This record gives sequence, structure tokens and C-alpha cells, in this order.
Amino acid sequence: MDATDNKFRRFLEEHHLSYVVAVPKSQRIGAGRGGRIRVGTATAQAPLEAWKRCSCGDGTKGMCLYDWALATVIFEAEPG
Repeated sequence: MDATDNKFRRFLEEHHLSYVVAVPKSQRIGAGRGGRIRVGTATAQAPLEAWKRCSCGDGTKGMCLYDWALATVIFEAEPG
């Protein structure tokens, strides 16, 4: 399912389901006081201590490691 699909997000939110999705770094998110910022810019501004490296198990080339930072984001869905 496409993480930018507004119907998908709306379904999860209406059913009070927490979720994690991958979005393009060009995706814009709320930045407070009506401002908008690109996800790539927001992640670049996150302090080093906000990040945690986690394993998602072994892959074909060894352990799969991903860097995660937790943030609460207000997503303003486009109509549709």
C-alpha cells in the first residue's frame, strides 16, 4: 500500500491505530504555527541523540540495520 495514500492514513486514524510508514523525503509535514517543512529537512535537523539503530533481522547480505527517530507529526491530509 502506498504510504502517501490519504485513504489508508484516514482509515488507520479513524480506527485509532498507530502506524509507521515510509514517505519520500520531499513529503511536507506540519512544522507548527501553520508552517510546512520537508521530511528530509526535518530529519536532517534531528539531534544525534534522537536516533537509534535497530536490527530488523538477517537479510541476504547479513544483518539489516535501520536508523530510527521517533517524532509526533501532525499530518494534514489532502482531500481525496
